[in-house]
Amino acid sequence: MIKKSHRQQAKKFLSKLPSSRILIPVVALAGMVFILSAAAASQSISLESEGGTRSGSVNPIDVSDASGSKAIQFGTVASGQSAAMNRVMANAPYWGAGLYWPRAREAGEVDDQKEFDVHVERVGRGKKPDVLRVFGGTGDANNGNWTWPNVADANVKGHDGITWVSFKVDLATVASGSQTANWVKSIKTIPTTRPPVILTIHHEPENDAPSSSITAADPWVKNWLKAQVEIGRAVQQANNPNVVYGPIFMGKYYLGDVSETHPRSLYRWMALAEKEGLLDDLNQVYDFVGWDPYHEGSRTDKEGFPKLAPPRDTADYWFKQSLAFNKKYFPGKEFAIGEIGYVNEHPEAQRLAWLQDVKKWVDERPGEVMAVCYFDASINVNWYLSLGVGGRLATP
Repeated sequence: MIKKSHRQQAKKFLSKLPSSRILIPVVALAGMVFILSAAAASQSISLESEGGTRSGSVNPIDVSDASGSKAIQFGTVASGQSAAMNRVMANAPYWGAGLYWPRAREAGEVDDQKEFDVHVERVGRGKKPDVLRVFGGTGDANNGNWTWPNVADANVKGHDGITWVSFKVDLATVASGSQTANWVKSIKTIPTTRPPVILTIHHEPENDAPSSSITAADPWVKNWLKAQVEIGRAVQQANNPNVVYGPIFMGKYYLGDVSETHPRSLYRWMALAEKEGLLDDLNQVYDFVGWDPYHEGSRTDKEGFPKLAPPRDTADYWFKQSLAFNKKYFPGKEFAIGEIGYVNEHPEAQRLAWLQDVKKWVDERPGEVMAVCYFDASINVNWYLSLGVGGRLATP
């Protein structure tokens, strides 16, 4: 009885409403009047979302076929899960070498191709490196106007593995964002049919930063941080499935041996990044975080740090510090070694012990290291003491 009563009341109410034939046109007319008035009596309105106020993980990106050649990207690229990163990590770790250390070149050793051939002969014992660390610079790195065939050393004959390219740039220019579009175009020139390319911008920044005072260092550090983000966004916008991106820190004297109040302390740098709202941006664009942990031997650092003593002369000590730093500031990012070697030409047994220590540390952590590149003080010393290639230690 109650249900029937409700139905009767509803039917009676609906019968009093205007016919749908009248109601629909009235609603449509009202909607049209509202739209036309909102668009200043025009028949269309053009709104570009990238021109509005943005907050959170929202960034404008370049899209050639979009209106205004811009679009909005919500969220971030899942760096560690990208197709390029998955491809790189599938067969990690990669063992390789770095070319071009000007101080190491002597008469007859001034050609990148010859240096590569020497490495294959002396280090690999006829085997090629899995990854070759090279240095861009023949193009205009500051303006981003380079193309892949013209990157220094990128096409060394005989190298058919991964290439790890480092550019040193004018940080203020790159940080301004004025050249980001050029970088997007240049990154797109990297072939997708070749082995992956690892990209790093301004490696070992601690070595270049002003050390006189924090006041002097801050603008430089901010520009480095901003430049990292700008190139990272260029990598994402280029959407090249063959490129991964990350920094290389020097780390040796700027983790455990320097207080956080030192101008070159990486811990202070990260605090500055967080203050400037850049730490999240770095995590959004980095695929990996690399380090150059040379064994300094008996060298006294230019800032007065003494000879390394146990346990600070072991791979385990330095790598654990680097990993702890990565975990704190860049959780989930892959770990890589951009350069490994012995700064001074110490006795072979001492140098070999350090390199074997590194090799053992990496071997005991399968899947945790992306790549290891070997450098040394001179290509004219016994390179067979290096880490070798293909995960094997080349020995005499």
